[in-house]
Amino acid sequence: MSIWTEEELLRHIGLYKTALEDLATAEQTTFEGITLRRSQLPEVRKQLQYYEGELERLRGGHAIHVVNFGSVR
Repeated sequence: MSIWTEEELLRHIGLYKTALEDLATAEQTTFEGITLRRSQLPEVRKQLQYYEGELERLRGGHAIHVVNFGSVR
């Protein structure tokens, strides 16, 4: 059982997606009093994956966790 409602999760997902878009063209962005810098992109992506996983679990699915082992040559 999730501690989040679907509405809360969708709001957080939207905020973090907007942050990703903003940081693609700006050095930093601010939302809801939180300032994020481009150097924090990995954490932004991690939070987005967390909220998406929680939403999937809430909807009765299974959360998918992605592990990145770096680039493959």
